[in-house]
Amino acid sequence: MKKKVLLCLMALLVITSMIGCNNSTSKENEEAKEIKIKNADLNLINSAMNDENTIIVDVRDDSSYNGFKPNKDLDGGHIDTAVQFPISWLNIVEDDSKLQALLDEKNITKDKNIIAYCNVGKKSGDFLNKLKSLGYENLNNYSIKEYLSEDGVKLVKYPNYELLVSPSWVNNLIVGKEVETYNGDDYVILECTYDGIKDYEKGHVKNAMFVDTNYVEEGPNWNLKSDKDLFDLINKYEINEDTTVIVYGKPSMGAERVFVTLKYLGVKDVRVLNGGKEAWVNAGYKLDTTKEVKRITEGRKNNNNITFDKPANKNLVINVDGAKEILNDENGKLVSVRTYDEYVGKTSGYSYFDRKGRIKGSVWCNSGSTSQDMDNFEDIDGTHRSLSEISDYYKEIGLSKNNKIAFYCGTGWRASLTLVNAMVLGYEDVSLFDDGWFVWSLDPDNNPIEFGDIK
Repeated sequence: MKKKVLLCLMALLVITSMIGCNNSTSKENEEAKEIKIKNADLNLINSAMNDENTIIVDVRDDSSYNGFKPNKDLDGGHIDTAVQFPISWLNIVEDDSKLQALLDEKNITKDKNIIAYCNVGKKSGDFLNKLKSLGYENLNNYSIKEYLSEDGVKLVKYPNYELLVSPSWVNNLIVGKEVETYNGDDYVILECTYDGIKDYEKGHVKNAMFVDTNYVEEGPNWNLKSDKDLFDLINKYEINEDTTVIVYGKPSMGAERVFVTLKYLGVKDVRVLNGGKEAWVNAGYKLDTTKEVKRITEGRKNNNNITFDKPANKNLVINVDGAKEILNDENGKLVSVRTYDEYVGKTSGYSYFDRKGRIKGSVWCNSGSTSQDMDNFEDIDGTHRSLSEISDYYKEIGLSKNNKIAFYCGTGWRASLTLVNAMVLGYEDVSLFDDGWFVWSLDPDNNPIEFGDIK
């Protein structure tokens, strides 16, 4: 009996030992399979620029990517060919399947070698660890600081990156800190929405005054008001050609509508708060509930006297005759910023008129899913879509910086946003066809119209 017990104990000991060995081997295999994040170098960066199997990812915000300095020690801009995926998006897209879909949309796919960078490498490391948890394998970390320490390197900046400003830029301006690209001594902040005074009174950016878009346009055609009315408006807000004006709104295209109006009149320095009030709140800044914000002039030298009474940039806004000139110009591009269903004539896109079709000879620029949104031109956080993607898209639909371009939509809002993007990218001969589809379609006998699918 004792002998049997002893034999059983010995057998149990052998089995336990075998299980232990197997567990040890399993752990060793797991460690061997563990994905390690490597450190990239300049050679890898340079080769990645011409390698379709490698993608460089900038995980910083729009401001740094577009051209603003992230801090006093680092230059602004991005590494050539880098796509943008701000790490803040990881807090917006919490579901991994949706996150993967967004990564795939940005071409950050599992079959590619991924090089991510930020200013010093920390946030990009966090981003890569998230990719690692999703099953990505070829991961490399890098930083702008290391890149700029190399000889002969240069970051890509958009020609007019300063037109889109961040919440921190606006906040620094408000509190009196020195801000990049601002050389004036007077500024105005405007919240620009349609019939949005109640929303404004619930909370707005500090020092922001309210502008209803009805102040700059009127029905039934919803074109810009007369030059006299527009000058009366900026006089009311004590804005002159040297005033820096920051506009924002929800939707953003309302602010861009006012942006174009101010540039048309001759205000030299107009900016868009990228992402608007939502971006302001997401950046941690509080909303002000003061109902009637007064014009701030204390300590500023600008006397706010307007020294002109005619639009300084008359060619920035054109009518039907101007649109026809562009259509007849072999170098011209009249760009229809509308949905597919609007462009092919399935719907007018609006409740207050039903005229369907498109301007014959126009170029289609896919705005989004409805006439009330700009889904294809905004990222998930409400900011302007990454300008590298916009630049590629403009080229895809046949736009060149050598073209004479006018953007139009139904009445001007959507086209204004695409026009601002073009200006940031450095397109020079650009304008807003303010009459748009609404006015053009009123006279089909004299204004050629098309229907049907895109050829």
